[in-house]
Amino acid sequence: MSAFGLFIASGPLRRLARTLPLVGLLAGMVAPPALALDTRQAERVVAVLEELHEETGDTVYFDEQAALEWYERDEHASRRIAAAGFDRQSWKEAFDETLTGFLAAVPQADIDRMFAAFDDHLAATPQLTEREKRQAASIWEAQRSKLRSIRADGAQHATLVAPYVGRLKQIAASP
Repeated sequence: MSAFGLFIASGPLRRLARTLPLVGLLAGMVAPPALALDTRQAERVVAVLEELHEETGDTVYFDEQAALEWYERDEHASRRIAAAGFDRQSWKEAFDETLTGFLAAVPQADIDRMFAAFDDHLAATPQLTEREKRQAASIWEAQRSKLRSIRADGAQHATLVAPYVGRLKQIAASP
């Protein structure tokens, strides 16, 4: 199973996240507004992200700024996003809908395994104090709640994005 992971910006979780084979899909998540994603757009988003991943070596993650970060980086490099027919706004909309659809399409069992692996790893990490573990667990619980909300918001795109889940898992996995 390809695991997903975290890019956690706060102290104990950042240290812990570096030791996990998980990818940054959870930190800073805010659900985007619902717009009309179509199959062609989702395919182009996935293809561009695969190319950008190959070009940069960076993993794909979702948060409210991720689409614009990819856009700005690409704008100063290969301009693959523009070549695929997206402008700044249409890229953000299609990216956000594709990634929330991806998160919604991932089987619940995979999500449960990801959370269980993190919980187990957190409990077994001797470098963290009990206080740091409690803080990390509290932050992690907030991330679970955000993920539930994003999966609910992305559910309207899950069927459309489902054919791309395997490809997205590949570029959202640790290098």
